[in-house]
Amino acid sequence: MDKDIKNPKITVLMPAYNTEKYIADSIDSILSQTFEDFELLIINDGSTDKSENIILSFNDPRIRYIKNEQNMGLTKVRNLGLELVRGEYIAMLDSDDIAHSTRLAKQVNFLDKNQTYGIIGTWVRLIDVNSRSTDVKWKNNLLPEEIPPTMLLHNCLSQSSVMLRASAIRDEKYREGYAPAEDYDLWVRIAKKWKIAILSEVLVDYRTNPNGQSKTKKEEQSRAVAKIVTTQLGSLGIGPTNNELSIHLANDMAKDYGILLFLEKREAWLNRLILANHSKKSYNEITFNSAMGKAWLKNCYANSSKGYLVWKKFWKSNLSNNTRLRDWKDILKFFIKCLARGNKI
Repeated sequence: MDKDIKNPKITVLMPAYNTEKYIADSIDSILSQTFEDFELLIINDGSTDKSENIILSFNDPRIRYIKNEQNMGLTKVRNLGLELVRGEYIAMLDSDDIAHSTRLAKQVNFLDKNQTYGIIGTWVRLIDVNSRSTDVKWKNNLLPEEIPPTMLLHNCLSQSSVMLRASAIRDEKYREGYAPAEDYDLWVRIAKKWKIAILSEVLVDYRTNPNGQSKTKKEEQSRAVAKIVTTQLGSLGIGPTNNELSIHLANDMAKDYGILLFLEKREAWLNRLILANHSKKSYNEITFNSAMGKAWLKNCYANSSKGYLVWKKFWKSNLSNNTRLRDWKDILKFFIKCLARGNKI
């Protein structure tokens, strides 16, 4: 299985832990790529199911197999993988997700042609436990220059869609203290040194967990994201209060507030970010304002159940002036949705 392929163009890094039901499909999706100059580095992190037997059933010289006798945890496994990769580029794929056949080819083509880019992601389709489409797609329609300021608000890259330039992470790694949002933390740090882009095409199927995250996992995720965001806000000279951080992290939905009150608070917060960036010049001002305008559009669209009242609030805000001509389709869909809802109190 482990033939000596010392200089592959790509290393596909696949951590694996107890995914016997899905790992064969994940491996097949890589071995079936139209781009063939790769190694598939699979690290079995102490699985107790039949994952190892399934991995060993594949007879392809491009597979490198590493077995941990004890479970190390995902962050340590990913860092081990980064130490072992031999490719110029590193493609991430979790062992229950699926890469579309042209994924590697299209990402390699982009990185070969754009030497200043350290990461290229893709759009993602969500699938269920039976590999059926959920009709949900993650489409981050962002210009490359809008990605760093958008990262201030939320993670806009799906781990299994990412291809990295190996030289971009030579001095970087996943940090334990940021799990389970360690990927978000890594992308933010890379974005300070390299450009990032997202291909406007679904090239990965991401498998959803029908039971969702455990309460403990959700709490860990929230704490990690809050830490990542607070650090970024610090670069703008903002030390958020707990209430401000809540408004910042709420992103699209009202959560603990009524819709109109939430939008009022969210509008004020986004404007404060714009003023802080104007003072600190942490991000390009035009693209930062554009990212905040796009966030405002998403906030209003997600809370359009109030119909015309939300549409009116959207247009009265100076933030709407920062939306772009290329957002017109989203604005039109937002208007139609508000129109259908009428004027609800």
